[in-house]
Amino acid sequence: MKACPITAKLQACYDFGSKFYKLEPRHVNLREKREYYTWQQIVYDDVITNTARSVITENLPIHNGVKAFRMSKGTNSSKVVIIGRNMDDVRLFKQGLVDEGFEVEIFDGDVIPKSALDEFADFKKDGIWVEDADLPNTIMYQANKEWIERMVAEGYDIYDIGNLNALTGDGLADGWYSAFYDMEGNIVFP
Repeated sequence: MKACPITAKLQACYDFGSKFYKLEPRHVNLREKREYYTWQQIVYDDVITNTARSVITENLPIHNGVKAFRMSKGTNSSKVVIIGRNMDDVRLFKQGLVDEGFEVEIFDGDVIPKSALDEFADFKKDGIWVEDADLPNTIMYQANKEWIERMVAEGYDIYDIGNLNALTGDGLADGWYSAFYDMEGNIVFP
């Protein structure tokens, strides 16, 4: 592939037909003070479906003051899924999409199994704080994991609004860590 000189690193992947490409560093020319990148073909192999998904980071929507900072473009646009660190922000973004006529799903409300809600209610009643390392053993965590894997497998577009409480501008910083959000992000954006 032909190398193309650029001055800024691009994080997005681009869809050229049925193949996905991203810019990968090739070398740095110190005399020209320029980094050179090469288009490299990539394929995101989803755990369930083996379908390719492109990651988009530019020109993403803002709804009710909440902006998506990345999106995993699926093959089924009949429904949109939203993930993020703060559920209040996720709900605000969801309402904006619903107002535009989209069918939107988030891991909230009726999506969460009663057994998971009961388990966390019992933890709270008993004064138990579940450590991050123990969360993967909970019904809630397993239900969340199965839900996001199903959303990916069904090919829906998935918006990530990030961690708006983060102290840095990349939306991923560990301002308020969430094992749930971290797990979702690792499944959607491997």
